[in-house]
Amino acid sequence: MVDPDQLVAAAAGAFAVAVLTAAVAVTARRRPPAIGAVTMGPGGWVSLRGVRPPTLRPADRPWWARLLRARRLVAAR
Repeated sequence: MVDPDQLVAAAAGAFAVAVLTAAVAVTARRRPPAIGAVTMGPGGWVSLRGVRPPTLRPADRPWWARLLRARRLVAAR
């Protein structure tokens, strides 16, 4: 005969393993950051000097821009 306490303990253990597995799967699917390290500049400003702008992902561009191979217009400073 099966002891009800052992059955509950086994179910709780299986639930804990499932939650841990789901947490690991979610963190593994996280995208890498679009920029590198962010540092504090003088006066508390956030410094991103020397960092390239993030690349556009194909899903971020409209279909017509991909079809025409359009580039973003960036004003020169």
